[in-house]
Amino acid sequence: MTTFSPDIVYHGDDIGLAYWMGGHFYEHKAMLAVGLSVGYNVPDYDLYSWAPDDRTAQRSWLEVHNLVHVSLRQLTGVGGPDYADVDFGDKRQFDEWMHYHAQEHQQLRSALGLS
Repeated sequence: MTTFSPDIVYHGDDIGLAYWMGGHFYEHKAMLAVGLSVGYNVPDYDLYSWAPDDRTAQRSWLEVHNLVHVSLRQLTGVGGPDYADVDFGDKRQFDEWMHYHAQEHQQLRSALGLS
């Protein structure tokens, strides 16, 4: 069982995003542990660090985060979009990303026995 709550943040809520990053990081650690327990090596990138004022660092985070999701999809059969293809500065894109990401995490939790 994970403690990732809330799994959606509103655009512009920097404190909420920082809280979200923490829960999100720990949920990915739980997914990593399940993968390792069945002999599957899920990439273990730093998904906790977020630089709100550094677009280059944000792009890097989005790319490695997407790689982790691709690996988790291979393990579970869950599908999802390219999470690196987003501009977090755009409210519509941010909100859609959060929505689809929350749905995928729910499906991943279920597939991995974490819900």
